[in-house]
Amino acid sequence: MNAAMKYTLAGLLFVIGVGGSMMYNAYIAPKLDSETVWVAKSDLSPDTPLSPSDWMKESMPRQDVPVGAVSNVQELAGLYTSEHLGPKQVITVDEIQSNPFTITPGTRDVPLAESWIASMSPTLRAGDFVTLTFLPSTMGSGTGKPTTLPALSSLTHVLVLSVHTSNNQEVVTTPPITGPSGVGAPVNGLGVPNEVDVKLTTSETNELAQAIAEGEKLLISGSAQGGQRS
Repeated sequence: MNAAMKYTLAGLLFVIGVGGSMMYNAYIAPKLDSETVWVAKSDLSPDTPLSPSDWMKESMPRQDVPVGAVSNVQELAGLYTSEHLGPKQVITVDEIQSNPFTITPGTRDVPLAESWIASMSPTLRAGDFVTLTFLPSTMGSGTGKPTTLPALSSLTHVLVLSVHTSNNQEVVTTPPITGPSGVGAPVNGLGVPNEVDVKLTTSETNELAQAIAEGEKLLISGSAQGGQRS
C-alpha cells in the first residue's frame, strides 16, 4: 500500500471514529443511561381513582429515578393514589394503592354506634374523610367556672365506609331504593345519619376501644384531603 492510500484510509477511519463517537455520545449513550417512568399530569389528591388522563410517559436519567418508580403503565390500571401527587411528579409504588374501600390486612370496618357519637354533620356520606376527636366524659360537667380546655386526641383522615340511620337505612344522596329483604339488610334512604362505619387500622381500633371504655365520645368532623393519621 502506497503512502497516499495509507493516509487516506487513516483519515477516513479517524473521521468515522470521531463521527461515531459523537453520535454515540449525543444519541445512544443518553438512551442507554435513561429510564422510562410515568408522571402525574396535574395535582392529584389522595384516594383519587387513576385513569389514563392522569398520567404521562417521561424519560429521565437513571440516577434521578426514585426508588419504586412505576415503569409499566399496566401497574396503574384500576388503582388509586395513596398520597398527594404534584404535576410532573414521578409515580412510585408508595403513591398508589388498591381501592381504599377494600378492607386489607391490618385494617377493619368499624361501626361507630350512635351512643358513642357526640356530634357529626348531617351531610356526612360514604367516601368522605373525617377526623374522630375524643371528648372526655368530664367535659361540660364542671361547676360553671372557666376551665382550660384539655388537649384532645384524635384520629385524622379516616375513611367513611357508610352512614346510616339507627334502623339500618343507608343514607345516600340519590332517591331511596329498597334493598334485599332480611334481617340487617340495608335500605338506601335520605334520612339523617346517626351511625357510621369507618375504616381503621388495628392500632386505631385499639385506641378507639380504649377511649370508649373510658367513657369518651366522638366528635366527627371533616378533615382535609391528604391529612396524616395521628
